[in-house]
Amino acid sequence: MCLAELARLGALPSSYIPEGGVARVRELRRAGYRVATIDQIAKQGIRNDELASLSIKHGMIIITRDVDFTRLKRDLMRKIKAIYVKLRMAPDRMAEYILNNLSSCIEKLSTANVVILDEADYHAI
Repeated sequence: MCLAELARLGALPSSYIPEGGVARVRELRRAGYRVATIDQIAKQGIRNDELASLSIKHGMIIITRDVDFTRLKRDLMRKIKAIYVKLRMAPDRMAEYILNNLSSCIEKLSTANVVILDEADYHAI
């Protein structure tokens, strides 16, 4: 499964809801973020459009490794706030990289709906 975390927009620390990635969850918690799993807030196997709608309803950001969140229906793409993590690295290193760039990505989401975080940088689509 992809990494899919939801984080409330606004002041950090935020709430995250991961769909996997034990190392990433651990690092987010160590950094002071409140973390719950997707299983705690939704049914297992939730579809991407349902997860997107849930995040919009609750004013949350999706952080995901699933490229499909960059290709949702137009009405969802206009409302969603998502960070697509396009990284290939060890889980511990990935967690650190996400944490080091999370504030900047969230800031970028003030003017964009989807941000891509890759090894070179972060940018809006």
